[in-house]
Amino acid sequence: MVFKLVGVMKNCFILLFVLLFGAKSWSQSSRIESFQLQASSNNQVLVRWVVGPGSTCNAPQVQHSLDGENFTTVYTYPGVCGGTDEAESYSWVHANAKPYSFNYYRVKLDEGEFTLTKQLDLNSNLANTNFLVYPNPTKGEVTLEWRNEARLTYDLLLINAESVKILEIKSITTNQKKVHLPNLKAGVYYFILIQAGEISQFRQIVIY
Repeated sequence: MVFKLVGVMKNCFILLFVLLFGAKSWSQSSRIESFQLQASSNNQVLVRWVVGPGSTCNAPQVQHSLDGENFTTVYTYPGVCGGTDEAESYSWVHANAKPYSFNYYRVKLDEGEFTLTKQLDLNSNLANTNFLVYPNPTKGEVTLEWRNEARLTYDLLLINAESVKILEIKSITTNQKKVHLPNLKAGVYYFILIQAGEISQFRQIVIY
């Protein structure tokens, strides 16, 4: 009985230690009033956060991860010791975010204080392909996505099964295009991406 009591007390002590010290080292900061991510068309990510009133001597750190668990510091905001009576806004642009993948971010404010982790999808659906057309089959409205890190200019063709041109869109410099296809007969069609006069990619699509 004595040994069981000692074991219970030991476990309670360990739990209390974790709550007081372990949890503190990974606590969410109550001073972060907002934390936002915004991706641009060239895979740069704007990281923005607002810190509430208070004092600090540590420089905030923007931390990045590709799996949501293992983070590295990608930017340290110059820190100034002191306090403020008003909320302060900070922002930084991550120019080296990984395209065609999930990117995870958090901000370390003070020792042991973090924002919640946020996830940003930079076209992860293109991770294992170069050209997507969806939905497929479709009734007549589709979205096309392709890799275009170099910001090249593409022309887009739509032909039917007899190779007759149905649609042509020139000089696309983005990596995405939404296309409306009204009044097309049900059947098989083909989207063709052309770059510098050469066929880059093509995909079959079914209209129903």
